[in-house]
Amino acid sequence: VTKADLIVWLLRAGRPAVVSDVDCAWLSRPQALLELQPTADVLAGTDCLDTAADDDRSDRSSVVPRCGHHPGSLWSAWFNTGVLAFRPTAEALSLASEWRDRMASVSGKPGENDCDHGCAGAVDDQLTFNQIVAGSPTKGKGEPIYPLRAAGDGGRVVFDGSHRRKIGPVSARVICSGHVFHVQQAVEPRACLVMHLTFVEAGLAGKFWRMREAGLWRLAPEPAGARYLSYTPAQPEPGPLLPARDPALGPKADIPGRTKDGWDVDTALRHTPRLAAHLALADKHIVGLRNAMAIARALGRELIMPRWLCLCERAQAPWDILPGCVKVGASTPLPFVCPVENLLDVEELEQLWLTGYLQVRPWTLLNASFHPQQHRPAAVTTVKWLPDEAEGGGGSGGGSGG
Repeated sequence: VTKADLIVWLLRAGRPAVVSDVDCAWLSRPQALLELQPTADVLAGTDCLDTAADDDRSDRSSVVPRCGHHPGSLWSAWFNTGVLAFRPTAEALSLASEWRDRMASVSGKPGENDCDHGCAGAVDDQLTFNQIVAGSPTKGKGEPIYPLRAAGDGGRVVFDGSHRRKIGPVSARVICSGHVFHVQQAVEPRACLVMHLTFVEAGLAGKFWRMREAGLWRLAPEPAGARYLSYTPAQPEPGPLLPARDPALGPKADIPGRTKDGWDVDTALRHTPRLAAHLALADKHIVGLRNAMAIARALGRELIMPRWLCLCERAQAPWDILPGCVKVGASTPLPFVCPVENLLDVEELEQLWLTGYLQVRPWTLLNASFHPQQHRPAAVTTVKWLPDEAEGGGGSGGGSGG
């Protein structure tokens, strides 16, 4: 409620308002957001993960999940309130005022506002914002926003459910989710004005690590001048990407051997070559990291995490990534640079340096574009792994340290 109240106060003073959540990092000046989609009253980020589909704001009824922000869309025009910009217009003020008032009306008392167990934190600013934009009442099902109607800028601005207020869904390449920034762009800023750490499946520890990885944790930049150990991790097998499903099954046939509980692991992997290849690669990543940690500790060096490549995304629900190994509605390239939380518990990883056992640095450490205070060490020590056939499967890459 306080956020919306502040926006209303600024708009009434004739000033624009740009707000962002605390898990955002601005890569450019926030005023740049107000230079986009000039006919919009309000600009908002989205949860769209398919950048190519998001680029296309032509009038059409077909929708990629999470990316229904184009004219003609019949569903999935959801907005993320983590980054918002309001221009000082009468329509923007009316939206912000309605948003504030509706949130302020939520009591959080048992039995009221669908809060059955008494929850003081019952106000959901994002849900309320989307209810208002869609034009639906608090408990209603009708959403007059659909089908979306163009309001200007070649379909990049659309009308909300009132058909008066103009909303600018900002490109997923500009307000970048954690998924677009880290998974799809391999930590490259590209056209991102701001990075919002959504789609990070490791809580606050994972978000903190992603900030460090991108060189955006300004409060405590990675220190320079230590002695490091780095290594080259295992790589995917050369050649074309393996199919998601066993081609012998046919396009519509189910995997055989299904029970009421699903499939046993061996059967499932035998018929999903891509997932099987990913898990084999992940095993090599874990073994390689184990070996590198032991060497770094023995040599008294800080370990630089490797730039892991993966063949399958992580998701909280299997249906969100299987069988193709790409999150539903995402434009993830395969293979991709996979975040640490894809393979490790980041909170457990933190304990290595918090307890003084081993200092661990992000894989971007020696890249001056991310960490300008760093420089490449002049002295390099090369570490040779054991052959692949050695016990423990240590053949996961070569290492170096300085």
